Amino acid sequence: MRSTRLRLALACLAIVGATVAVAGGSAGNRTADVKFAAFPGPASVTYAENIAYSVSIENTGSSTFTQLEFRQRIPSATVGTTTYAATLVASSCGAVVQDGFAVCTFANLGSSGIQRATLVWQAPTIPSATGCTDCLVTDGLWLIKEGKPTNSNEVFETEVVKASLLAGQGSAEDKQAGGYETASAACTAAGGNLRTNQALSAGNPVSTTICLPAFVIPSGSIDLGYASTIVESLAQQFASAHPELGQSDVCVAELGENCVPGHTSVDWGAQRARHIFRILDSALTTSPKKITAVYHNGVLLPPCSGPGADPDFAQGCVVDIVRPTGNPKIWVVVVDAPINGPFSW
Repeated sequence: MRSTRLRLALACLAIVGATVAVAGGSAGNRTADVKFAAFPGPASVTYAENIAYSVSIENTGSSTFTQLEFRQRIPSATVGTTTYAATLVASSCGAVVQDGFAVCTFANLGSSGIQRATLVWQAPTIPSATGCTDCLVTDGLWLIKEGKPTNSNEVFETEVVKASLLAGQGSAEDKQAGGYETASAACTAAGGNLRTNQALSAGNPVSTTICLPAFVIPSGSIDLGYASTIVESLAQQFASAHPELGQSDVCVAELGENCVPGHTSVDWGAQRARHIFRILDSALTTSPKKITAVYHNGVLLPPCSGPGADPDFAQGCVVDIVRPTGNPKIWVVVVDAPINGPFSW
């Protein structure tokens, strides 16, 4: 039988679906709708942080897919002649690494049925202070085994999927961070779940650390964690006391979503994510040259305790503003907040 292989065009690694149609034969019509997406996306992940790939196949034909298998090539980045491979961390499908692929096996998939899976990888660290663009490469394919060697009529391939690696160092990477935070990732305020470059300078006057509250993924979910990003920018959505500092936009998207326009923010409810901002004192040029206020989504935050406290304020509250000591002088601002959005000071 002749096969028509699936081709996916992935723009910024948003979820895109396409259909594979294969001419009918003794096995019946085999057509499928396949989706493949990277988390976080648009795909930029910090060295040694997690990146996840969500995959699915929908049987749109009349034939049952027997002994279904998904194979994802180990994501890797090549620098010069050296290849740096990601490490499989977890999966929703019991994936095992075999011959350069993570392999998931499934039972039969009947007509109109859908099979989904999530695979989580730890991104490699490469010898570059500024990261690399679209260098973490992977692809995948679905196979219908049926107890015999698979022929070309029973293969649904994906195109190559690329992600950028963020070093968290150097002028190009000071202001970004990205990762996929799983429930097994214990968080301490010092290390955080995700952070931008902590080495402050005139070109990098602000660093951001986020520390997520304890969470449990719902039983039976194929999602194993949350896509999380930090983007620090001099561009501002709202006015602030020190416009020269810009803003830090923190995102933790709802399960199964990415930090793209229109995403749903995780609402931690009674719990709060902790945000720690370190700010270089010498970068303050607007009078008064001190930090006395914090804004989230353009809203002035109350203190979490003491006079005027409102620990349940919808946009969050200020835990502490620590005045700088030592050299260089660095302010430390600690905020608890239940939702996403830009912070400014």
